[in-house]
Amino acid sequence: MKKAPETIKFIFPPQKILCAVDGLESNKSAIVLANHLGKKLRCEVIFLQVDTSFLYQAELMETSGALSVPVVSPERQLAFLEDRKKELEKHLSEILDDHEKTRVKMVSGDPAISISTELKEGNYDLLIVGRKHKSRMESFFLGSTANNVLEDALVSVLIVPEEINMVTQIKNHGRPFTEVVLATDLQTSDFNTAKVASHLCRAFSIKTTLLHAFESQEYRPIPRDYFTNPDIYSEISEIFQNAHEIKRVSLEKEAENFSERFEFSCSPKLLEGPVRSSLLNYTKESSRKNEIPLLIVGRFTNRSSFGTWLLGSTARTLAMNAECPILVVPHSENKN
Repeated sequence: MKKAPETIKFIFPPQKILCAVDGLESNKSAIVLANHLGKKLRCEVIFLQVDTSFLYQAELMETSGALSVPVVSPERQLAFLEDRKKELEKHLSEILDDHEKTRVKMVSGDPAISISTELKEGNYDLLIVGRKHKSRMESFFLGSTANNVLEDALVSVLIVPEEINMVTQIKNHGRPFTEVVLATDLQTSDFNTAKVASHLCRAFSIKTTLLHAFESQEYRPIPRDYFTNPDIYSEISEIFQNAHEIKRVSLEKEAENFSERFEFSCSPKLLEGPVRSSLLNYTKESSRKNEIPLLIVGRFTNRSSFGTWLLGSTARTLAMNAECPILVVPHSENKN
């Protein structure tokens, strides 16, 4: 019997946040951001670290022989994890001012699998994870915990690059982001992403930009030689010439709809060029200005892993390469 697909969980503002912690330095901004969001949105935050010390013990015993590999008993493993948990609590106390309110969990296993399991069993609404800097080749061949978790997550995932200085941003401005940028394709439903943007806009009193990118090459005029009827050619050429204006008007209407429906101010911005590179360039330009926008994108959850890896995904590309925090909000694809 075929197993029914799991449904996404969308609750915002979140009631329970999971912050996955790997290296303390590379995850420092993610930790600070999780703690700040927990206080601002009044929700519970749990910090999770996955220890991989015993991950390959069973495999080593099978390949090398039980006598040649020292076996760590379950009791010693638990004691070891308890010591690691105390170390994590100590590090968090050095990073966070109100560390007494933090909750910490330490588990052993594969990071991506352990985080996904904790998300499902712990009834979380939002996952925050840091992203270490890797080249595209390294990310493709080696993968990353952030990417693997993103593929399976049925909740919203907030990915924070290690290059972001969240401590300075919050200390100097009292808020983690300079603006909220909501990316839209003007085709699929952006209900969830718009709802998130409206809550964050009001919570932090920051502006929201509705961003749409389109490839102008799609609207190149067709050569006159392709048409025998000059009237048809004139009509089609006019359509191509007005493509930018059509996109602009559509984006303005979308911004008006969001502003009226969710009661927040939303400014439209149109970019011309390939979607992924245009959005990435927008984040790079913000980084050069020492700004930290929060980029919000939607992601379909019913695409196969093979299809995602083969064809690529705008959300995945942005999550792995954007020079700012990116919040990926899942929504089911509706073909009706």
